[in-house]
Amino acid sequence: MITLPADIPAATVGGDRPRWWRRICAAPSFTISPAHDDLGSNAVICSPPDAVPLRFGENSYFPHLEAARRCGIEPTVIRQPGIAMDIDHPVDLAAFLRLPQSARHAHAGVPRRGAGFRKLLAEHKIG
Repeated sequence: MITLPADIPAATVGGDRPRWWRRICAAPSFTISPAHDDLGSNAVICSPPDAVPLRFGENSYFPHLEAARRCGIEPTVIRQPGIAMDIDHPVDLAAFLRLPQSARHAHAGVPRRGAGFRKLLAEHKIG
């Protein structure tokens, strides 16, 4: 089972995921890619799916590592820049918008227009 949150707009199908698949171990296994701040768990591969209890939210990365070890599984940590960038706070959005256009090109899901988006940018002096 692979779990990816919806707020990682810089992850790419051709970029990050193939490296993940090459690193998966035979079951039982637990592979995790942390957020840029080492607080969140931005991608988890768990085999079998219930091998480790998952709990997402703020500060889930280290508790996931501990949970895997309590289940007798040494976690595999894979750091991927595209997966590490998540959008949890306005500063994260600003960091995403500072990426080169080529890194943002395929991410049509990130709104570029709309009153709410423009208001957020203005409120946090992002632009």
